Amino acid sequence: MATEPGADQVFDLMVNAIESADDLWAWIEYFNLPADGWDNDGAPPSVAYFEAYPQTAPVVDDGFSPMNLLGSPAYAAKFTPRRIAGKQIVEMLVDVAGTGTSRYLRKSRDLSSIFKGVVDALKITSFKQFRKYTTYEDFVKGCIFAFSQGANRLRHFIKGRKDQRTRPELIMGAMVYLQKEMLDGNIINDNNQHLKIYSLVGNALMGGERELDKNNRHGGQFHLVMLAYYQLQGNTILDVESTKKIFYEIEGATGNKLYTPKPYPRRVDIVLGETGNEHWVEVKSKKTQLKPKDFYTSTIGKKSNPIHREYFGDLTANMHILRREDMANNSKMTWRFQYFVTKDKKERGPTKSEIKTARTKLCEPAKGDEKIYSATFGLSKSGVKTECKKTVNQVVDLQNTRRMLQDTFLPNGVLTRMKDIILANGDF
Repeated sequence: MATEPGADQVFDLMVNAIESADDLWAWIEYFNLPADGWDNDGAPPSVAYFEAYPQTAPVVDDGFSPMNLLGSPAYAAKFTPRRIAGKQIVEMLVDVAGTGTSRYLRKSRDLSSIFKGVVDALKITSFKQFRKYTTYEDFVKGCIFAFSQGANRLRHFIKGRKDQRTRPELIMGAMVYLQKEMLDGNIINDNNQHLKIYSLVGNALMGGERELDKNNRHGGQFHLVMLAYYQLQGNTILDVESTKKIFYEIEGATGNKLYTPKPYPRRVDIVLGETGNEHWVEVKSKKTQLKPKDFYTSTIGKKSNPIHREYFGDLTANMHILRREDMANNSKMTWRFQYFVTKDKKERGPTKSEIKTARTKLCEPAKGDEKIYSATFGLSKSGVKTECKKTVNQVVDLQNTRRMLQDTFLPNGVLTRMKDIILANGDF
């Protein structure tokens, strides 16, 4: 390892990260992990120390090595997992140190904490494929980004959950890709907007078993993946979690004067496009068995059903006949419900039939005076419903995240070096 190109840079990184015996042991444990992972729960098996043996090759113990002090020696005629090659370690750490990812470390020692947290979580992870990724730079970059949101969030992510809706490699890919795009100045080159993405990562990796925690976690993961998905397709992302003012006009007493009541503050998940030509995207992760009551008709000016209110707000911004500077407008709207099957197969996303019902309910005009419709849309309630039905099939649909990794992320260079292992692992 010491003779590999870049080894001096790696040793500097190690020296700055190691401040105690515990830190040193964190590095030893991490790089003593079997290069090909392991299947059983708990601590990993011992590895051979003399060379990076093939996983099924017989190990011959040639005698004492100082590395034996760091773990159990290999015995003759036994089959042991191969260790991580020194060259691979150096290449991975040089890449991590040289890409700007280290800026997400509050202090150098955090890298030791990350290695310790990853090793501990890998012993009990629901996603054993993670154990095969430990020497890939994108895995470490993703862990650093996750750790920047808190040590517990990194632990929750690596440990995984049986009710996982979004493939963890897809989440890892989204984090690594968005991290790179922000560092390169290619996505929302604004610190305030970057904070929104960090917050989104925090939601995606949060722990907790309350229903609110689960909803935030599932929704955050889908939101994060969709943000990366649109960026990968070459869209310009203007904002994330953007509050837009939706106005409903009312005819004044003279019949030709309009005034505006308090606007509805609509928070849009993703805003694409350009100023004056915005594309609003709403993403939702919901379990199957959606019912018509989940989309009951909202009332203009009142806090009522949030899903219908959001959709009708987006429709209003799309169809409003007045185009003022103080009023939010969009040229295109997209709503996507996540299609998923959880890791434990116990939950699924909405069906096509449920989405069809949702489209019908969402096109019901919000409750309100007919004058509001004539002043805001230049149409009657029935006219607004007719216009909505013309586009709702394209606007509201399912989004299959199960194929997104293979169809979009990997072909566009995300997690490329991990590609073969990822494809071999199937969905989960």
